[in-house]
Amino acid sequence: MENTLKIIFKMSDNKTLTFSLSNPRDNLTHEDIDTFAKKVVDEKAFVNSSGALPVALKEAYLLASGKTAIA
Repeated sequence: MENTLKIIFKMSDNKTLTFSLSNPRDNLTHEDIDTFAKKVVDEKAFVNSSGALPVALKEAYLLASGKTAIA
């Protein structure tokens, strides 16, 4: 099964930006996500297509997907 970590940031233009990471490490913690998000916000690490900056972590979750053969 493949996992994708989705980290959604609230942006300064009140929109959201989703950061996706395929197959994150198994022992990822809430603290790891918070530390990463804080660094992104503090360092203004990226902008969206309209130039807005990340201002806060909105949510983070793991999306699991897999394939089951039926024939």
